[in-house]
Amino acid sequence: MGILDQTLEYALPALRKSGGKVVEKSLDVFGDRLVSFLRTRLGDEDGRRAIAKVEANPDAPSSASRLKTALQEKAEAEPAFLEELRAILKEAPPTVNQTLNQTGNGITGGQVSGNNNTVNIRGGS
Repeated sequence: MGILDQTLEYALPALRKSGGKVVEKSLDVFGDRLVSFLRTRLGDEDGRRAIAKVEANPDAPSSASRLKTALQEKAEAEPAFLEELRAILKEAPPTVNQTLNQTGNGITGGQVSGNNNTVNIRGGS
């Protein structure tokens, strides 16, 4: 995963949570810190618009794409920006990605907790 994608992995949920609650406090604190950094460093008009778009419509793919474009443009204009991001992301708490697949004759069910989960259950014959 590239540095910009990793940045989005933490920044998008933090921007999305405006009225909600992030499940893990460590992700909440880190996300807030990252968003504060991005608001400061993406302070030009395009950067502010990209952040505002994610906040207004967090689930739209174009929102994430616009923010990633703003990050890329900042990285191209200021190579030190990527180093700053790397330093911040080194302190990121791990995210949990779990996948559960069950296949069988008459078997159903599954339980997964955490975030970014995928569950596929298929009954066999």
